[in-house]
Amino acid sequence: MNFAEEYKRRKLPDLLTALDGEKIDSAELWQKKRRPEILELFREHVYGKAPVVRPEKMWFEVLDIRQNMMDGAALRKQIGICFEGPKGKGMIKLILFVPNNIPKPVPVFLLTGIGEKKHIDPDRNIKSQWWPAEEIISRGYAAAAFHVSDVDPDFHDGFKNGVHGIFDDYSDSRPGNAWGTISAWAWGASRVMDYFETDSDIDSKRVAVIGHSRGGKTALWCGAQDERFALVISNNSGSTGAAIARGKAGETVKDINEGFPHWFCGNYKKYAGREHEMPVDQHMLIALMAPRHVY
Repeated sequence: MNFAEEYKRRKLPDLLTALDGEKIDSAELWQKKRRPEILELFREHVYGKAPVVRPEKMWFEVLDIRQNMMDGAALRKQIGICFEGPKGKGMIKLILFVPNNIPKPVPVFLLTGIGEKKHIDPDRNIKSQWWPAEEIISRGYAAAAFHVSDVDPDFHDGFKNGVHGIFDDYSDSRPGNAWGTISAWAWGASRVMDYFETDSDIDSKRVAVIGHSRGGKTALWCGAQDERFALVISNNSGSTGAAIARGKAGETVKDINEGFPHWFCGNYKKYAGREHEMPVDQHMLIALMAPRHVY
């Protein structure tokens, strides 16, 4: 079965027809009209809307610089990406290795780290398959990582901790389109990009954001919103990542919302068993990367 037949069989929303029925037949129309409305549909129905982009109170602190890491191949920087909101302060700890002995600035691969923090060991005593920093450095790229728990914890705490606790300010009940944890993690990756734009060692026009599983969902949502990322790499992102929801085998919208009720906005739960009623599907998320690169 070819893609056109599969598209028709699953009754996917038409990527190139605007909400008012206008056909999108140019890059200009895509960028000015269709792309913004698809983004808003995902914010309203799936990932939620972040209440803040770059905080007014945000600054960077050099926590550590160490020369001659990786047997002399790299310089290590540890940077605190600090921010303050109405209800407190937070910090994302960025681990950054920059290759030595090559012209700067260099491109960088940014990993949204999940699981145990040892996988992004800054001392490189543990070399995890999840972050092959030495191999990245050997190819002439910078290797960067942060752990998503610095942004928001990966458990359902009623959105009281992390950036939700700092920035959420709902006078009454939490609205159905309020940002979930995946959206918060993607927000954190964009704050790392804010730092990259200030670092003369980094080519901020050539930054890739990477993630695995829930980190892969994060990378996709980050890259969809933040056009500063030149490349998005998402591995095994599954349901509400790269996988089409309509007619999906395995984990469904119902399953993922029951298992991880904090990942997405409240409105997404309405589509449990009703995927065909969603105004979006994940082919539209991937399309939001265009004309940039996505893998």
